[in-house]
Amino acid sequence: RQRQMCIRDSSRPVRTKDFDNFDLIIAMDENNVRGLEKLVRNDADRDKIYRATAFISQYDTLNIPDPYYGGPEDFEWAIDLIEDCCDGIIKSIQ
Repeated sequence: RQRQMCIRDSSRPVRTKDFDNFDLIIAMDENNVRGLEKLVRNDADRDKIYRATAFISQYDTLNIPDPYYGGPEDFEWAIDLIEDCCDGIIKSIQ
């Protein structure tokens, strides 16, 4: 299925200062959660870490897999999950 998405930005590693600048730090999988937990300075920082799948309503999965080494179907699956996650985030902050 064609998605008509335009991706202009690139990613960067999360920095400790991000816990000062953002209310939510979203992790795609358990490995990301562990990496983020190494950056926390206190409970307030830890309380900002959320698994992306906590916001998903249409699928039953614990992680959003990295599709980089897979095929087109792996990218489609990841995008399905990410779109569902984004819808859930929007609903949770409205």
